[in-house]
Amino acid sequence: MKLTTLLLFTALSGVAYAQKPTHITFVLDQSSSNPNEVEAFRNTAGRHAKNTVTELNMGDSVAVMTFGDGGLSNFQLTKRVKLSMRMRPSQVGLALEKAITAKAEEAAKNPQNETRLMSFFEDSYREFQCGSGNAKVIVFTDGVEHSAEISAKQFVVDKKQLPNPTPDILKGCHVEFIGVGIGAKGSLQRLEKKHITDAWSAWMKKAGATFEARSNL
Repeated sequence: MKLTTLLLFTALSGVAYAQKPTHITFVLDQSSSNPNEVEAFRNTAGRHAKNTVTELNMGDSVAVMTFGDGGLSNFQLTKRVKLSMRMRPSQVGLALEKAITAKAEEAAKNPQNETRLMSFFEDSYREFQCGSGNAKVIVFTDGVEHSAEISAKQFVVDKKQLPNPTPDILKGCHVEFIGVGIGAKGSLQRLEKKHITDAWSAWMKKAGATFEARSNL
């Protein structure tokens, strides 16, 4: 009986050890046209972050970043929090809900002029823990790139493709856009949303990431 118990304990320990920690990064769009300007959306985004973190396990980690028209120094990465007995998922989730809602409200009051999504990924990929093979980046954004590389008009109206990323820069990461085509002035047309999703799907594939996108939670 003792030997059987020992073998069972060893087997379970092996399973637990083999499980890779999950690393999640929540990202907020701070540009002048983004879904975080809509109060109902940012409140829902905050709750989604809380619920996501609450379901994580000890040893997993979370962080929050923002982007707009700034460089890497402006991306405001919070210190990555490793979940533990002292930093429980429920406690961290509640804190993140408040932080994300407040940061989104701040962005709505003082929006930035550009949406430099491509630069954000190119400059910040090291922060996502993609190399772990179990990393997820959840981006609350309308998905409309507006930068020196391509304007919003070129991207949405003219339906131009995005410039290529650095190959495999996000390999090991799963990226999720929430809020595609949603902004303070309403929602884009279905075909415009489809182009945004398809363009980013192609970009993410070249960058090595898996990708999904939707307008609402």
